[in-house]
Amino acid sequence: MAVRGVSSRDQAVAYPDPSCLCLVPVRSISHSFQIRPASLRTALLFVAASCLPLAAVELTDETLQAFETYVTATEARLDKGLARESPFLCMNAERHAKRQGIEAALRQGEVWLHRVDANRAALAGGYIHHWMAVIFVPRADLQLAGAVSMDFDGYQRFQQPLVLDSGLIEGDGNRSRFRLRLNYQKLAMRVVLDTEHTMECHRLQGGRALARTATALVRQVARPGEESEEVMSEDDDRNEGFLWRHRSYWRFQEGKLGDKDGIFVQYESVALSRNLPMWPLGNWLKQSHREFAQDLLSNTGKAMRKRIASLIPAPANVTSSCLMVARAD
Repeated sequence: MAVRGVSSRDQAVAYPDPSCLCLVPVRSISHSFQIRPASLRTALLFVAASCLPLAAVELTDETLQAFETYVTATEARLDKGLARESPFLCMNAERHAKRQGIEAALRQGEVWLHRVDANRAALAGGYIHHWMAVIFVPRADLQLAGAVSMDFDGYQRFQQPLVLDSGLIEGDGNRSRFRLRLNYQKLAMRVVLDTEHTMECHRLQGGRALARTATALVRQVARPGEESEEVMSEDDDRNEGFLWRHRSYWRFQEGKLGDKDGIFVQYESVALSRNLPMWPLGNWLKQSHREFAQDLLSNTGKAMRKRIASLIPAPANVTSSCLMVARAD
């Protein structure tokens, strides 16, 4: 699915995208295609660097405090949307010309992706990956959004390969705790994490709902899928710091786009990791968090459209999803 919305400022500071690099046997390349020496050297450098073990790094109190301060400011901004002091959806805060461009992309079924506070991403000992994404799903409503977004057992099916395993741990009213095995992979680099998250969600007036999640546990997996697989503790000295903390903010609003009724889904991701300024590993880390936010929302939209097309009923364990029953007006 195509992506729109990365600003010119973001493009100016963006790193080269290693996803465009590939190593192909010479005999399989057609005569009309040439490998540029610089591109080949870049690809080889990426593969070589990705094979080197990273030094373990510890999350310091200073870094964690800086992240919590950032989260507090982010949630204060979001709360203004609930108090009607600012638009509920971020796209409605854009100027008319830009908003028209966003709506045009959404009508085509694309994800609008936007980097937030890019200039404040680096902090002492860490890096904040802050992305916002929006989709529009025609014919969908809050009930369908809740059935898909809160189907924690189903994440391992419709969020592949981002999520390798998932499940609801416990749920009570508008609060849930769930687990995910996350898979970050690009070229020769792969990081697998076992995580647990808490979620609180509310249904509002006017066909709106919101949900907030926070990591409760993050553990890196060594040798995933092998017989010798090992799940490290959070304080293990071998932890490489690809993800320390994560907050996500979901917003759902029923509405109309053009001549179609449906639902807008907004996903905002704020993740804390170690800082890897050197290329290509630093770029791999930044691109992985960017693509995760993009693909997570894209897959959610696909699952909703598939459910509409096949008239699949909601699973029994999510028919009373908190998006449908909890209210905080």
